[in-house]
Parts: sequence; structure tokens; C-alpha cells
Amino acid sequence: MDAALREIPFNYTSADDRLVATFLGGEALWERLEQLRARRVTGRSARLLLRIFGDLFVHRRNAFLYQELLDAPRRRARLLRRLATELAIVESSSGGDPLVLEVLTTTRELLAHFAHELGGAARERRRIVTALAPIVGQQNVLFDPFTLVSHATDATDWRLFCRAWWSRPPARSRSARCCGRSARWDWRRFRAAPARASPAARYPSAPAAR
Repeated sequence: MDAALREIPFNYTSADDRLVATFLGGEALWERLEQLRARRVTGRSARLLLRIFGDLFVHRRNAFLYQELLDAPRRRARLLRRLATELAIVESSSGGDPLVLEVLTTTRELLAHFAHELGGAARERRRIVTALAPIVGQQNVLFDPFTLVSHATDATDWRLFCRAWWSRPPARSRSARCCGRSARWDWRRFRAAPARASPAARYPSAPAAR
């Protein structure tokens, strides 16, 4: 698979397929996709599989779509159900190919991780507010998509990562305390990529304090 290839749909960033696949499932997933691409016949199952990756990526990368899934449990359930159905279709056409089954296993893990993350997002946000509100004030810990997108920067590699939250300390003296508090957290808990991803991909952003 060419390093600049862009077959994964719904990717409206400058990240190529390699970056997207590595972000979602690590180098091992990318290598397996390369091997499968070299063996394509019709490409029907491949297109379906890549669409699943595209759905996962765009809902992780787009803060507005991510928030919609949090606000609409039925929509979330429909999306996850559709992705699981599409995976089953790919598996039924795989002929038991071990390489395909490996990719499907990884993809199911990604879906399970994403579902778990969405289900626990409200709890994690409450945890963030509980930790930061005494320092910056509850009204200054923000999760709305407009704020998160507005403060995406090259420092956080905005092509792949969307901020988990944004805080705006009312005084400069509180910024250091806010950063110090968040620096002690396990960043893998916040909008983190799956465990198979590269170490750099597991951390969604730097502390959002200013």
C-alpha cells in the first residue's frame, strides 16, 4: 500500500491511509492491510473494511460527530450495530483466510474499545470537571465541539487528534496549577487510541490549559 494512498473514506484531513490505519490500530494493522491489498481480486470486501475504518476515524476526529454519538444513544447503537454487521459480511466472504481474520479480530477490538469509550465519556468528563473546577471554575472547563475544534493546533497533530477538553483559567497564575494537575493523569483514559496503537497515538492531546 503506497504511503500516500488515500482509499479510506470520510477522511477530510491531510493524513494518508498509513497515518489513519496506524492511528487506529498500530503498525501491525497497516502492514496487514498492505498484504491484503496486494492480493485483492474485486476489492468489494476491502472497500467495506476500509469504510469501517473511515467511520471510526471520522467519529474520533470530528468533535461534532463525536458529540452527536454521546448525545444520541440510539444513533450510537445504530452506528455500532451497522459496523458490526459490515464486519460479519467481510468475514463471511473471507473464506477463513488467516490474514483477513487477524484484521477482523483487530477491528472488532477497535469497535469494542470505541463503544466502551463512548459509554464512559460522561463519567470521564465529570472526573475532569471535578479535578479542574476548584482551580479554574466549572464554567471554564469546556467540552463543546466548537471550542475543541477552535483550539486544535499543530502541536496536538490536529489531523488525527481532537482535544478531550479545553480549560481557560481566569488568571495566568492558575495555568500552572491546571497543567500540573492534568499532567499527573493517565492520558490513555481520555479519548485514547486503542492499546495496539503506537505510543504517540495513545495520547489525545497535551493539557489544554492556557
